[in-house]
Amino acid sequence: METSSWHNSRSSVGLSSKPRVIDGFLQTYPALRAYADTAQYADYRNPADGVVYPFICTDIPDETRTEVQQRLDAELKRPVQAHTLFLRLSPAGVRVPHAVHTDNSMGRGSLMLYLTDKEGGTGFAEHRALRLRSAPTDDGDLIRTTKDAHDMGNWRLWARCGARENRACIFPAELFHVALPVGGYGWGKQDARLVLTAFFD
Repeated sequence: METSSWHNSRSSVGLSSKPRVIDGFLQTYPALRAYADTAQYADYRNPADGVVYPFICTDIPDETRTEVQQRLDAELKRPVQAHTLFLRLSPAGVRVPHAVHTDNSMGRGSLMLYLTDKEGGTGFAEHRALRLRSAPTDDGDLIRTTKDAHDMGNWRLWARCGARENRACIFPAELFHVALPVGGYGWGKQDARLVLTAFFD
């Protein structure tokens, strides 16, 4: 992961604002990868924000749910509640509701577990004009960052986590980030961008 100018603040879930990268995250990863190849992906309306997200699978095996919870507890050295888990497929040309976004409506922490290692990953973004790296508290800034979400010219990537199979990236949900490459890649379950996402408090 390439980084610069990390903040030193800490969130209430025990995360610094520096994303944490862990390789070999799940011992049960081979079973998850095999399951992902047969899972069903469809449009999903998120009850938290009412937005429809494409190519989502919310049916996650119990062994994956259990190990993700255990690993988060161990990494953060305190009990956390992993309340939302899903697989997200991003084939080439996928249109997402927001390119650059935060997850702060979903929880205090985010986890991305990569199931492909071809290219891309997750980029962490700063709004060039507003100098914001996390969810704004000002209504005007919120309107501006939402409006600019699909124009990467308005953003500077200050850190990047490269995708690698069974690599986890854990970070505060309030950070602006973007799935890379924008627009996805591949054509199906075996070769498209694929991540397991978890939100936790």
